[in-house]
Amino acid sequence: MTKKDLVTSGRKNSGYAKKKCSERLVSEDTFKLTEAKRAAKHKDTVQYKQSKAEVQKKVRQDNQRHLHNLCVEMEEAKRRGNMRKVYQTARALTHKFTQCLHCSENKNGEKIIDSAGVAEHWSEYCKDQP
Repeated sequence: MTKKDLVTSGRKNSGYAKKKCSERLVSEDTFKLTEAKRAAKHKDTVQYKQSKAEVQKKVRQDNQRHLHNLCVEMEEAKRRGNMRKVYQTARALTHKFTQCLHCSENKNGEKIIDSAGVAEHWSEYCKDQP
């Protein structure tokens, strides 16, 4: 048996459930307006500017709706005593995005992009440190 077989059978037998996306952040109407804005980008600049303003307004409304729904869910979870859900939602709302960088520079100032080269660079760096 391979690791893949073990993982799939374990998920099948243990009731593993994939995380489901509860709702889309951007509504279908906003998505259609975005498509119209993209179509007008190089053809009609006046229509493009109007579409751009309208899309921005709709995206802000969708974002507010999404945040409101999350707050309602948090209040409902708090009312039921599900503090884990409350803290998870609060952490998701306040979490700062940190970009994972997969590049480095060697001693000569050249950029290293491939993962093997970065790993080698860091191993050399750690050996050189006192």
